[in-house]
Amino acid sequence: MHAPRQAADAPLSLITWILGAPAEVLASAQPHPAGVNGQTSALLRYADGSQGIVTTLFSDTPTTATIAGTHATLSLPGPFYQPGDIVLTLTGSGTRLTYTEPHTAHDALHFEAAEAARCITAGRLQSPLRPLDDSLTTLRAMDEIRRQCAIAFPGETAQHVGTT
Repeated sequence: MHAPRQAADAPLSLITWILGAPAEVLASAQPHPAGVNGQTSALLRYADGSQGIVTTLFSDTPTTATIAGTHATLSLPGPFYQPGDIVLTLTGSGTRLTYTEPHTAHDALHFEAAEAARCITAGRLQSPLRPLDDSLTTLRAMDEIRRQCAIAFPGETAQHVGTT
């Protein structure tokens, strides 16, 4: 993605959705000649010792995701931000459970629109599936990554990133 206005945060959203707010963020980035952030790596450290790692690269990656724990590994073969397969592998036994969902690509955004419509109809200001506080947790982590990497969006300066 080489257009600054098309930036996304899917990997970071997945980490903060599962682990919550990090205690510490360490990030490094390299700009792309087109004026976007070309490569970024961020380590999110949590008070309980858990870690989340997110990396974007200059290459065409398979957009997979892996969540590894002491009892199992959950793999999203990708693209992880779209409906598709989920593979759970139990540690030690190698037992694999696979859930297969039709690959609908971006057409599945209608689920998000339907949830927004349900919330509006019910008079809710936010979805119980992804409350506002969860989104703010992701944005705070994103702002800290941007601050450390001096990434500024059009209309802001790098020194003001992450300040409220």
